[in-house]
Amino acid sequence: MILYTGALGLWAAFASISRLFKGKWCDVRVRFNSNLPKIEDIERSKSLKAGEKPLRFLIHAVSVGEAKAIAPLYNRLRARYPDAFFTITSITQTGHTAAKNFLKDANLYTFFPIDFKGPVRRLLDVAQPDIIILSEGDLWLNFLSEAKKRGSAIFLASAKLSEKSFSRFKKFSFFSKKLLAPIDHIACQSELYKERFCALGKSSSQVSVTGNLKYDEPFYPKSDLREKLGYTKSDKIIVIGSTHPTEEELIFNQLKPLLDKDKTLHLIFVPRHPQRWDGVFDFLSRTSYKADRYSHLDLSKDKPLKPARLLLVDQMGLLCPLYTIADISIVAGSFTSKIGGHNIFEPLLARSALVFGPHMYTQLPMREKTLGAKAGIESMPDELGRDIEALLTDPNLRKALVQRGEALIKECQGSSEATLKALESILEKTFASREALISSNVSLAP
Repeated sequence: MILYTGALGLWAAFASISRLFKGKWCDVRVRFNSNLPKIEDIERSKSLKAGEKPLRFLIHAVSVGEAKAIAPLYNRLRARYPDAFFTITSITQTGHTAAKNFLKDANLYTFFPIDFKGPVRRLLDVAQPDIIILSEGDLWLNFLSEAKKRGSAIFLASAKLSEKSFSRFKKFSFFSKKLLAPIDHIACQSELYKERFCALGKSSSQVSVTGNLKYDEPFYPKSDLREKLGYTKSDKIIVIGSTHPTEEELIFNQLKPLLDKDKTLHLIFVPRHPQRWDGVFDFLSRTSYKADRYSHLDLSKDKPLKPARLLLVDQMGLLCPLYTIADISIVAGSFTSKIGGHNIFEPLLARSALVFGPHMYTQLPMREKTLGAKAGIESMPDELGRDIEALLTDPNLRKALVQRGEALIKECQGSSEATLKALESILEKTFASREALISSNVSLAP
């Protein structure tokens, strides 16, 4: 514990100094939970009856993807327990915003604290969770230990454990056992992940396979952004989503010969993090092609826009709508070994031809399902231009990818129901003595 606290302190000091230099003192402050409201102020808004004690949930969704994925589960819980108290935590600013959009009507939205005991206790004092639901991962020792001391049931939904993390946990087994011990149940994305958690000491009865919650998103409706942005029916659009440092330049260089050859081709870049918008636009502006920023376009004009060949999207929440207008969608975060990939099912849900890179180690089940169904193309960085050209010149190839993607989505659905069943057993066991469960015989599952 001393080593853990020391390492955490060094990391906190580095992160705080970095944010201070970027003018983000507010971010530093909230991660220490110095701005949390008092429990009395929150409860006053609920108009509780005398002696009433509602169930209390804390749902932790690290960022945008986790918030979207856990939304069906959250909505079922809201419907099942309309008087319950919900606290939603996230790590990133984009995740905080997404939580308010996808997990509506919670009682408290706040940032997950840095894992010192003081900030952790302040959050738990306010949230007072009966049950904690963690989406995918992001496990912190002090938080889990303190929550378990207070009697919270802890459920890990849509859990995954990469080879790199598994090797690290095995190497430091004394730490990993302490970290995992407070968790009552782990609902895994795949059998592989279940095997890894069991190898780290969790009993098979505490681990189940329920699939990835991201599989259960509905298909996206077609966006009207193609018309609003001035693209014609003959224009070909490639959306490059969730890019990280070095990927914009790599992908642009691979696709530049195609831009030179085909005057109807347009590239739309959607960086993963807002703080990179200016830098990415500077890079695009230095190329030989005209570049626009989405925020600078006037979409209210009656006269159609004349879109530049390159577009930087500097507004949150547009990636999935843009995938629906894309002839080809490239999911980045997979052309650099530092990230490990992002959600490649989003283009499938948008009915767009999918391409992604080789570095998908954090999304292995999703990668395996996609490649197994031949619903997407995994492209090596130096072969990306060739693979994209093949898709651009063969509409039937794009159509086949989209059709196989639709079939895969339908085949994979059901993880929400399986997760609900696993969670229901924890709820019944944890809250068997509570009036809220005793008085109701309605099943949580639909």
